[in-house]
Amino acid sequence: MSLVKEVKRAIEVREEILEEDTSFQELKKFYEEMLKDGYVVKQEYTLPPLDTIGHQIIDLKSINF
Repeated sequence: MSLVKEVKRAIEVREEILEEDTSFQELKKFYEEMLKDGYVVKQEYTLPPLDTIGHQIIDLKSINF
């Protein structure tokens, strides 16, 4: 079985378990109410994303000092 299929199956199994959990259902209902009322907002950060491949270094090298 491929890794993708394993992950999808694990998610499905976990969802099946959580659908039967009453405390999870209450939490889900509460979250949906807060979302509907506008209390849940997506966090936005002003930090630039990490430069994981070194574009900034390459840009600095191309500048003639």
